[in-house]
Amino acid sequence: MLFLFPQAGCLKPLLDLCKSPSLEVQRDAAGSLAHLTSREDIRARVVELGGLPRLLALCSVKDEVRARAAAECVANVAQ
Repeated sequence: MLFLFPQAGCLKPLLDLCKSPSLEVQRDAAGSLAHLTSREDIRARVVELGGLPRLLALCSVKDEVRARAAAECVANVAQ
């Protein structure tokens, strides 16, 4: 069922949530994106939506969970 969500438009809201003032929301959004970007079509869409700058910004935060999830997204997109 997870494969239906990107077609429903969840990627842009998830990318927007990466800039949330809530650290927990950022963690959840980055974690969800890390899972979703395991698919090639999703990786391309994240790039099209301009998501890389947001993900790269999260890679340098002090919170290890957020940084790791964002780094996983970036690594997936680089494949």
